Amino acid sequence: MMPDTAAVRAAAEALAAVCADNPLDVLLVRWSRTRWRVVVVGRIGVGKTTLVNRLVGSDVGAVGLGGVTQEPAVYRVGEIEVADTPGLDDPDVAASELSPLVADADAVIWVVDGLMPAGALERQILGAAEALLHVVVSRLDLVEEADRSHVLERVCALVHAPVRAGDLRALDLDGLLTVPSRSSPRRRRALAEAVVAAQTELDALPPVPSRSQLAESARAAWRREVRETEELVAEELARGLVEQKDQALRRLRLLAPYAITRFLANWSHLVPGVQPPQMPLPAVAPPVTPLAAAVMGGVDGAYRAVRAAAGSWLLEGDVVLGEHLATVEVPDRESPRRTARVLLEALVRGAAPESEKH
Repeated sequence: MMPDTAAVRAAAEALAAVCADNPLDVLLVRWSRTRWRVVVVGRIGVGKTTLVNRLVGSDVGAVGLGGVTQEPAVYRVGEIEVADTPGLDDPDVAASELSPLVADADAVIWVVDGLMPAGALERQILGAAEALLHVVVSRLDLVEEADRSHVLERVCALVHAPVRAGDLRALDLDGLLTVPSRSSPRRRRALAEAVVAAQTELDALPPVPSRSQLAESARAAWRREVRETEELVAEELARGLVEQKDQALRRLRLLAPYAITRFLANWSHLVPGVQPPQMPLPAVAPPVTPLAAAVMGGVDGAYRAVRAAAGSWLLEGDVVLGEHLATVEVPDRESPRRTARVLLEALVRGAAPESEKH
């Protein structure tokens, strides 16, 4: 019931690899819940409800003279919806109720009275319909046998669709509710709209970074965590919470796991699809005697020692990141985008009306 089902699903899967949400997924869900809709139209008293009762298989609608059906009524036949409609004679009803129904139909069954020519309004409504068209000529059994061929010729001249004629109570209805392999215009329009929306979403995605750009992003994040940890220790030194070099270096090493945890928590955003490396800790500070600590300059010496230790820690982490990203397989995130674009372009062609494909 949708054009190129396999292609639509392939495009939706390709988009799912790069888009969190995409209109094709929404379209597939909606189509899976949307039944093929057949609308039965015609002038008052031509036998629309009689035909609908036969299509549905029971007397769901009342029949009689003078236009018994006053409001559109929809019935379900398996996975197909059949809509009975009021007569086309009233221009106001045709404009407000029937035109939208016909526009939203997958197929239209036009019931024509064999005793009367098609009216201008009837031709106007059906002329605007893009849906698959079936034509049924009713009451042909009441026409003189010699005139029946002329009636059918007149109807066939108005439409480019299969025409069947006869008594509606005995007419062969085979194929009237068959879902064809080709899609209906409304479904092609829905597909085209979803494809355009998906292309817009695809175009709005940020550029895919290269391996070197991923490495630089990771290094920048690592540099930020190391510098912030260094600043925390420097702040403790400034406030007098830490006074000596060995204490400051121990604080740097004590705070380092928290910095590494934050860095790794952000890793999947920095380098998607790649396992993170084992990041290093700062070197263990050697024990320092009080006399040696005094000789090394107290707080000023502690500042210098923390900066040097943080610098070494930063460089060691940079080396680890470079080696790790040089050896692991970075997922190709550009290829799914290319695949999605190719499939979307194919769907645009597939969704176009036949007249636009040549």
